[in-house]
Amino acid sequence: MRNQTVLIFASLATAIALAISCSSSGQREFSDPKGTNGKKDTVDFTLTSFKTQVLDATNSVVLVDFWASWCGPCRKVAPTVDAVAERYQGRAIVGKVDVDKEKDIAAYYQIRGIPCLMVFKDGKSVDKIVGIASYDEISQMLDRHL
Repeated sequence: MRNQTVLIFASLATAIALAISCSSSGQREFSDPKGTNGKKDTVDFTLTSFKTQVLDATNSVVLVDFWASWCGPCRKVAPTVDAVAERYQGRAIVGKVDVDKEKDIAAYYQIRGIPCLMVFKDGKSVDKIVGIASYDEISQMLDRHL
């Protein structure tokens, strides 16, 4: 009887934790408490940092991954983007924009499908891939602009 009570309590605690971690749309939230997307080579862009590190950047190439925490394909491509960031460290900036948190940026660039990978050169959008992309596809896109 005691084991059943412990099991029911553990199940109830798990259900409550899951309910708390769900957004109002019913999708489970996945977040990175350190704000680094798991890698130090990848930048989390906000409206302010996007302006300074992407739009105002001269003589630089920036890869921006538009994503959302509830997006399965976004989570699938994230490790690939992180690997690209590591490879291109010092040659290109690689960062991410959470479209749920930075709606103004996503709206301005008319992001309709995610993941959406955009390359900016000298502050201007010059290339884009919508959907899951391989390491080679992302690298080739960046290489075209370096």
